[in-house]
Amino acid sequence: MLPLMSLKSRLFRYRRFVFLMAVVAYFLVQALTGQNGLLSGLARYQEWQDKKNQLAMLDMQAKEMQRQAEGLRSSHLNLDLIEERIRADLGYASPTEQVILVRPLPQEAPSSGGETFSPQP
Repeated sequence: MLPLMSLKSRLFRYRRFVFLMAVVAYFLVQALTGQNGLLSGLARYQEWQDKKNQLAMLDMQAKEMQRQAEGLRSSHLNLDLIEERIRADLGYASPTEQVILVRPLPQEAPSSGGETFSPQP
C-alpha cells in the first residue's frame, strides 16, 4: 500500500509543478506578445512618431494662422495679406492684370465608331 500512496503524492506534486509552469508560461507569452508586450513596442514607437509629426504639422498651421490673424487686425494692417485674402476668397483681380477664363471641355460621349472629338471654338 505504501508504493501506491507515494505514487499519488508524487503525481500531486507534479500536477502543482505543471500548473505553476503553465501559469508562468502564460504570463511570459503575454509579456512578449500582448497588447502592451515587448514585441508590440515597435508599433507603439511608430505610432508615437506619427503623432509627434502630426503635432508638429498642426503647430506650424497654428503659427501660420496666427500670423495671418496678426496681419488682419485693425491696429496693424498688412495690405499684402488683405489683398491675398480678397483674391483667394472673393476671386478679385487687380485692374492692371489680365484674366483668362478657361472653359472646361464637354465630356465626350462614348462612341462605337472611330470618330474623333474636336471642340468648337
